[in-house]
Amino acid sequence: MVRLLFILVLTVWAPLIQAQGEGPRLRMEFSKPSIYPGEFVVANFVVYSPLTLLEVEVAKFPEFRGFWSENLSLRQGPLPLMPDFKRLGLNKANVGAYLLTPMMGNRHSQIRPMKLVVRQSRFPNAGGGTENIMSEGVELEIKPLPPVPEQWSDQFHGAVGSFHLHTDDQNLYFIPNEPVMLRYHLQGQGNFHEINQLKLPLPEGAEILSRKTYSQGSGQYLSKTFSVTLTINSKEPVVVPAGEFVYFDPKKEAYQSLVIPAVNLSPNPANSYLARRATQGLPLLRKQWSAYHSWASLIWLWALTGLGIVFLFGKDVVAIFRTWKPEIHSTKTPKAPNHEPVKTALAKGDLDTFVSLANHMAVLWLSNTLPRTGAASPRTRRELLEMSPLPEETKQNIEALFAAEDRYRYSREKTPPTDPEALLAAIEQLSRNAA
Repeated sequence: MVRLLFILVLTVWAPLIQAQGEGPRLRMEFSKPSIYPGEFVVANFVVYSPLTLLEVEVAKFPEFRGFWSENLSLRQGPLPLMPDFKRLGLNKANVGAYLLTPMMGNRHSQIRPMKLVVRQSRFPNAGGGTENIMSEGVELEIKPLPPVPEQWSDQFHGAVGSFHLHTDDQNLYFIPNEPVMLRYHLQGQGNFHEINQLKLPLPEGAEILSRKTYSQGSGQYLSKTFSVTLTINSKEPVVVPAGEFVYFDPKKEAYQSLVIPAVNLSPNPANSYLARRATQGLPLLRKQWSAYHSWASLIWLWALTGLGIVFLFGKDVVAIFRTWKPEIHSTKTPKAPNHEPVKTALAKGDLDTFVSLANHMAVLWLSNTLPRTGAASPRTRRELLEMSPLPEETKQNIEALFAAEDRYRYSREKTPPTDPEALLAAIEQLSRNAA
């Protein structure tokens, strides 16, 4: 009994002890062990370590030669690891994943490994150090496609996957020698990168002008539209015959075929608009692609637009005109203000009123001396004095008046004017010049 327990303990603990001595490893694991050309597979790069946290950085990305590849995910920096239940004592985390599809006709497909720089985290339960590791793993087996059946040897052009096919409309109208477009939609899962055109059987008198393709989606799940522009050199109904789209299905490991729907092309009926324009020799482009109206038929629209503008902005325009007109166009010179109140204040000895009225009237009279233009008005009395066309002597007297007010108003002692009579004389002289 004791021996049995001892063997059981060794069986459980031996892998754990061995795992604790291992360093980090990077493995490349595939979602399928073997695939066919054109079949997709997911390649996962998984890091294994006995630690629960690592800091990883990709030093060299993998190279996929002979594959269509698409990066699905990539993780760098601090990376938490989850327990691996298949390998006791080890934890794992997915560093990156790629969607791979082997190219058709390439016999030398090769995958070059990823290089990873692993820094063991400074967090608890972790050691220190840095290590460079390369990815390793079992090589992917690419199986050759089986031989194409003889009846489909001309219809198979390398499509691998699972598809379905339909067209927009199986009944179209045409005008002789004018382009008509057919659209076919291929949807499903497969190697859409290598499916570039549909092979269509053409009726007699039909000529292909252009082929275009465009895709929607990503990876293996796509929808690809094939647009074929034809011209029909006939006035009789024609049919684009049904065809076959042959592909290889990896799940069934057999070749399958889809029917390319037939399209019936009929000439435009005699009573149709385009047919009437064509028989009358009139241009088709204007009515087909644009809306045309004469100016005369739009007079009522312009009239309503003008009334709407007047209704919305009429009041604002009138208000602006009333405000703007007196300032810009008025040529009448304002009447010079009466300086008798200034004399009366000086006679009564009321210096406060004398200084205030004298400065106020000086500013008004200076403004009367300026020419009437649309220029901006001066902002300060100093600017007003500089712009006034008065003699220098008069300007000096007014400057003395301004200085007297500043001393009286803003000095602590309220210094009175030293010569009020001289200031009054300056006011009288300015009144005469302004008049």
